Amino acid sequence: MNIRILLPVDDSEASSQAVDAFLQRLDWYSEKPEVHLLNVQPPLRGDIASFLKAGLIEQYHRDEGMKAIEPVRQRLEVAGLTPKVSVVVGNAAETIVRYAAEQGCQQIVMGSRGLGTTGSWFLGSTVTRVLHQSTVPVLVLR
Repeated sequence: MNIRILLPVDDSEASSQAVDAFLQRLDWYSEKPEVHLLNVQPPLRGDIASFLKAGLIEQYHRDEGMKAIEPVRQRLEVAGLTPKVSVVVGNAAETIVRYAAEQGCQQIVMGSRGLGTTGSWFLGSTVTRVLHQSTVPVLVLR
């Protein structure tokens, strides 16, 4: 049975670098993993949502999420993986942890934020919250 991995992605450079690092480490797994690509969209703020039809809001979130997912999906397919893709609206850390549990993922693989202003390595707030909330192992790649 293949390991099921959650790979949350956005359109950041840190996310792109994490995908590259993950692909370089595919040989860590005895079989090709089942990869779930997840993009978490923040809810619309303020009164904007009250002026738009629900269908338009859903389409907006889906379109924005797919902008981040599609290039990664293509890279994974070149590597011989066929990822499952999802776009979900909510708090990033909570949604990532909940999605991993709901889909039975055995590992979450995500990128860090990189270097801070002092030059010391630190994790982004979403990664830190996922590390604290997750019941499955989290692999943080740079």
